[in-house]
Amino acid sequence: MEHLHRSLMRRKARHGKAEPESGTVSISQALRQSVLKVAHYLLPVSAEVANQSEYSLSLEQLADQITDFSLVFGLRDGSETKGLIVADRQVLAGLIGAMTTGRIERDELPDRMPTATEAHLTERFFASVVGGTTTILSEHPGIYSAPVLTSGTYVGDLKQIPHLLTDVPYRLAQVDVELGHIRQGMIGLAIPERARPVNRGGVAKPAEMSGTAVIEAALMGSDVPIEAVLHRYHLPIARVAELKPGDSLPLPSRALAHLTLVGSGGEVIATARLGQTCGCRSVKLRAEAVGDEDSRYTDLEIDEASAPSAVLTAVQSD
Repeated sequence: MEHLHRSLMRRKARHGKAEPESGTVSISQALRQSVLKVAHYLLPVSAEVANQSEYSLSLEQLADQITDFSLVFGLRDGSETKGLIVADRQVLAGLIGAMTTGRIERDELPDRMPTATEAHLTERFFASVVGGTTTILSEHPGIYSAPVLTSGTYVGDLKQIPHLLTDVPYRLAQVDVELGHIRQGMIGLAIPERARPVNRGGVAKPAEMSGTAVIEAALMGSDVPIEAVLHRYHLPIARVAELKPGDSLPLPSRALAHLTLVGSGGEVIATARLGQTCGCRSVKLRAEAVGDEDSRYTDLEIDEASAPSAVLTAVQSD
């Protein structure tokens, strides 16, 4: 059904598509470049983008074209929602697999809407895609300027789309995406047909910077969460179930000198030691290699007599 939908969309595109003027770039071209670059930087699997299309449609038509169970983010321009970025469930499944386990499975997909957790996991990817697309378009006078993707704009109910957007004509750009040679789906970007012109009076970009370079610069400027992990334990499930406020777990003395900095995907970025800077707790990066993953774990059965005085205490939650 999804394949049939994409074929229909491509046929419609041949009737509504407007070729860009010489020396400019279309929204679909900018979207394709941005998706490719962002996937290269953020995903551990291969990504191919093809069959770009672009056409005009009303708000009602836009809402009708979004397939069931799609992931949708609203795009903000100030305090108003001025557009959408959409991914069908095939693309979403591929992104979730790539970002969590590094693998994409061929499992049959459930008939359900994306969860808030799935939206949160993929928000950075789509924010980068929108930012990259906008950056490319800003280099070409007279082309649309897309709104930006901000936090908390996940659309959990597709029936709300006609109520979120202004009733004006929209320009919908779409690209077909294949992730890991397993999941094939669609990513679409919809912005008002008569979007405000690009503000050319902002911060000037070097003329020699290509679209690829500005996308890279935008990605390198984005925030990445890093956690400082003091220690990890291997605990039997039965023991975890018995933990209660006031219980203490012995903390090895070497833990203070062997913290790990961990990325959002669980990958170890560096080792560090706990210290102080200007009276505040801080971590100082170490030069040695991270070492074997299992060496940073401790089994529950620790000799109480040899355990250090430092302990990790379970605290009563609110």
